[in-house]
Amino acid sequence: IMNTLYPIFRYSFTPEEIKRTFDIVSRLQTNRLVCEHGDLSPWNITYDKRNIGVIDWEVARPSGFPGTDLVLFLTYLNFTFENAWENRNFAESYAKILDPGTHAGSIFKECIEIYSRELELTESDMDSIRLLTWLGQLHKRIGRYYKSTQNLKLPLDLDEEITLDLWNVELEKSR
Repeated sequence: IMNTLYPIFRYSFTPEEIKRTFDIVSRLQTNRLVCEHGDLSPWNITYDKRNIGVIDWEVARPSGFPGTDLVLFLTYLNFTFENAWENRNFAESYAKILDPGTHAGSIFKECIEIYSRELELTESDMDSIRLLTWLGQLHKRIGRYYKSTQNLKLPLDLDEEITLDLWNVELEKSR
């Protein structure tokens, strides 16, 4: 991931932020891998009166990081409730779910605690996993859009800008 993201690092982050990213990610102590959807969001859930299903498995992998799908789903769900798509306040909306003093943050915290307890993940593991969620999303987007070129296209697309904003929120939280 780091080699693929190097142009993004140079464009967006200082050497200190890159080091902090590495430090946070390297603390991950889980040996568990899970089936990772990779794009779990409210628009990839279908349901009717009797069934619920998950669609769009094109970026799924059988040996992924635990927790990333939960972080994605809860983040994008909160974006919907906060009208972040219309207001373009993605970083603010994400910061709210990281704050257990907010309504969204209390729900996020409870969901993460239940999940972490079941998989025996520590709070530090989940800090690493949240950051890895956004690194992984950025990696997938770069792989999808830029694999045919050696140069990163600037300016970045909205999806990439959002992902970088959320990554930055994680780095600010870790200060």
